[in-house]
Amino acid sequence: MRQIRHGESIELQQITAELAETGKLNAGSASANGFASSDVVASPSALTHFDHLFRDLVEDSNNLLEESPKTVLKLRSLGETMRDPGFLEDSGEGIPDSGVPSAYTYFGQFVTHEIIFEDASSIFADIAKPDVEPISLGLIREKIVNSRSPYLDLDSVYGKGSVRDHDWMRVGRVSYSLNGRPAGKDDFNDLPRLERSAKNERRDRVAQIGDKRNDENLIISQMHVAFLRAHNRLINENHKFDGASKLIRQHYQHIVLKDLLERIIDPNILESCRNRQKNEFFKPVDDRFFIPLEFSAAAFRFGHSMVRAAYNKFNERNSTAGLDMLFDFTRFSGQLGGRGNDSPTLTEDWIIRWEHFVDTGQVFNRARRIDTTLVEPLFSLKPEIGARLPFEPSLAVRNLLRGYVLRLPTGQALARKMGITPLADNQLEDVARKVDPTRAQFNALTEAGFISHTPLWYYILAEAAHARAQDGTDHLGPVGSTIVAEVILEILRRSDDSILGPSFTPDKPWVPTLPGSKQGEFDLSDLLRFAGVL
Repeated sequence: MRQIRHGESIELQQITAELAETGKLNAGSASANGFASSDVVASPSALTHFDHLFRDLVEDSNNLLEESPKTVLKLRSLGETMRDPGFLEDSGEGIPDSGVPSAYTYFGQFVTHEIIFEDASSIFADIAKPDVEPISLGLIREKIVNSRSPYLDLDSVYGKGSVRDHDWMRVGRVSYSLNGRPAGKDDFNDLPRLERSAKNERRDRVAQIGDKRNDENLIISQMHVAFLRAHNRLINENHKFDGASKLIRQHYQHIVLKDLLERIIDPNILESCRNRQKNEFFKPVDDRFFIPLEFSAAAFRFGHSMVRAAYNKFNERNSTAGLDMLFDFTRFSGQLGGRGNDSPTLTEDWIIRWEHFVDTGQVFNRARRIDTTLVEPLFSLKPEIGARLPFEPSLAVRNLLRGYVLRLPTGQALARKMGITPLADNQLEDVARKVDPTRAQFNALTEAGFISHTPLWYYILAEAAHARAQDGTDHLGPVGSTIVAEVILEILRRSDDSILGPSFTPDKPWVPTLPGSKQGEFDLSDLLRFAGVL
């Protein structure tokens, strides 16, 4: 359901309102202006593959974890110890949060969904089995396909699966709730959805968006709504579809480059990477662009550690929202209307209050610091509705096994290859001791021999925890920072309408044109404000 355009005839407004009230517009029938919701905005692109950053490195087994059923058991054991203990050994107080607002946890997830989807469900079918084995390098390089456009082009918003009415993107209406709704919120605060389907649970109220993963929890779902609304505001201001989507796309790229990366990357490393015309390590050839597995399966999974178990002041109608509850709110993994509620769309009392997730001068939810622990709800995830493959409920275990199956190099081997001094054994031991006073993580790490031969995802998290212990920062360490910075910058340079494209130079850079809170700047808060949700 699109928002009404300024200047639209009263008759059309009335017809549109009547159809919306009956649910027909939001259900996939023809709209008042004759444009059917089955028409989608597609941005097809050639499928790309995944590969390792350094082929020669992973072709030497000395740089990998030992291939053995014992390694699988050791990884499972380590993963189970990566639980947030909720207190510190020396003070008994809760582990301090980072200074990063929680919205960026989910904006990072939004970016991940934009550029990565490992289309290899059959290959990963055995990952939950005790005797899972690494995949051959040939199979990894030829059969694991990235089914997303690997560019910052917002195909999750505009691509196949999304719906539009002429130049407007379809936005869903929230459902009535006895609890009422947060002040100042309108009806258009849900994703567009199909109707109920008792016969097909995979179509039952499913979101009509370019990537269904953006409906797997309520926060990222509400962020996707903001992008749809921001686009529609430009259409309401007399932009055409192509011009509006280009503007939103470029401002989104700017937020990734100047807002997200500057919060999570070592500033010296980010500046060095940006000043170079070409990357030092990630140099894919034009006819075989790929996403490095060290990025997709390790470095860019740092955000899992930033997820909170609960979010305070979700809105004035619901003061606290547990993570398990937020996952239950979508048709991707739970009940759309919440536990015990069979609502056709999101109920109005669960529209997010973004003021409590970004820094606007009010008290806001902060992301957890990046370290080698995850909150408890991430150890009991549920499979997608209709899933048939074996499922590993622990995200920590799943990430460790994924790295093993994909033959990721150890953190130390990758650091040495990049000319970076690896973390010393005692530095890794210190991280394990500090995050887990029970010493379970320390014991699992040392007894497995992972101290000097560390799984890459764990190593990336430990690097960040070590950096925080040294200078109080909230960013990734040198290996993690370099991988993320180089990959994102390369993706950005190759993206449609790139703000780093040849049309712009250091002397004449791209500058935001949409209104921001500061002159010449535009961050995530500005996007949410422009969308009318902040």
